[in-house]
Amino acid sequence: MSQKVNSVFADNESRDGVRMSFNCWPASRIEAAKLVLPLGVMYIPFKKRENKLVLQYDPVVCRTKNCEAIQNPLCSVDYRAKLWSCVICNQKNNFPATYAHASETDMPGELYQESSTVEYSISSGIKNVPTAFLYVVDTCIEPCDLYALKRTLLDSLHSLPPNTLCGLITFGKYVYIHEINPLVEKAYAFKGTKEYNSQELRKLLKLDRQTASPAPTLAYGKQGPSVPTNKFLKPLSETLNLMEEIFEGIQLDTFKVQRGRRHIRSVGAALSIAVNLLETTHTNIGGRIMSFIGGACKNGLGMIVDDDLKKTIRSHHDIEQSQAKYFKRATKFYEALAMKASQNGHAVDIYMAAQEQIGLFEMKSLLSLTSGNLVLSDSFESSLLSESLKKLFARDETGNCQMAFNAVMEVKVSKELQLQGCIGPCVSMGVQHDSVADTEIGVGGTTQWKFCSLLPTTTPAIF
Repeated sequence: MSQKVNSVFADNESRDGVRMSFNCWPASRIEAAKLVLPLGVMYIPFKKRENKLVLQYDPVVCRTKNCEAIQNPLCSVDYRAKLWSCVICNQKNNFPATYAHASETDMPGELYQESSTVEYSISSGIKNVPTAFLYVVDTCIEPCDLYALKRTLLDSLHSLPPNTLCGLITFGKYVYIHEINPLVEKAYAFKGTKEYNSQELRKLLKLDRQTASPAPTLAYGKQGPSVPTNKFLKPLSETLNLMEEIFEGIQLDTFKVQRGRRHIRSVGAALSIAVNLLETTHTNIGGRIMSFIGGACKNGLGMIVDDDLKKTIRSHHDIEQSQAKYFKRATKFYEALAMKASQNGHAVDIYMAAQEQIGLFEMKSLLSLTSGNLVLSDSFESSLLSESLKKLFARDETGNCQMAFNAVMEVKVSKELQLQGCIGPCVSMGVQHDSVADTEIGVGGTTQWKFCSLLPTTTPAIF
């Protein structure tokens, strides 16, 4: 009997990507009060499912204003009266006119017992919107590392979908935004000690004159809003050869380093400019900032250590004793930058190659708030980086990369339950509801969470 029960749970997990902390939940408040561990569920939103059901119509939603749950196999249905009861609020709802044919022998797809997870191709969904991939490359590295890194970057270009928008930022002491121009090699230089907001970038780069790509196609043949492009982000299908030339032409930082000094590396300024550049043209449109960093930030924004080699980088003891000179300021800077990127719907990846500390503790919010990827290595010559990028850009059977962008997860519960929060690479959408609990676990105070990026392995936990 136990083997049969376990098989049922395994089948459900395989189909839905859901695993509960308890298979048997408490039946009363007294039993619930005795629980040592909170009730929770781990969920894989972007799980690869075999024989998945895709419905080519909008979901049927409960008419109760504060509920709006979606019709599902657990709802009770009266086919004669053309009514269904919501399992969240028990509200009786009429079938839509398109369900006039519905019967016990001709049920809508979402009412079958095996349809506990379905996908909807909704009429308001925008299709074929190009995603922006912005490369941010450190040039304060060894020549052998730069050569290996360029080989890896060129390989990654060929792994991207043809309709991807691509751009490049390089940085050393200064930050350079490269123009994707087949006629002339051109880059705009910015100080690593100054913070530029999106309005300033728009003005300095003359992005008010930007053009728009053709309007994306919506479901049912409708046209959506045009997607802006500019001289710094171009479709890869049109500029692949040019991007290869630009990547091949990346040179080491020309700023001379004095004896006893570290490389002046403006990591914070480069990431700030990348975030603000995408905010200027791609707000709420999927984007990925892929940063390749060879050491700690030692200049301006996000600085964590002096350039003097006599002054060692902060240790864990220094952080615990509040003796890390730049820790609080750097952490606050990266947290603000991560929040801005997450609000814009852009993921920030960090690929680091160094044999010393590089300030990841200060930068961790860039990963946790934007669903970014992290790869740590001692050298860009290591195969770890190239293999990680190959796995990231692996294609599925339809030829698309196995990643999603700018997703929102909403959780609805019945009146007996309340949501304490979510643990995972997400940010709160700040949606208040009666089902929100007073006590929080992880990111709480809401019923909706935003994920800038989703991979088939992304697994948040909801309590």
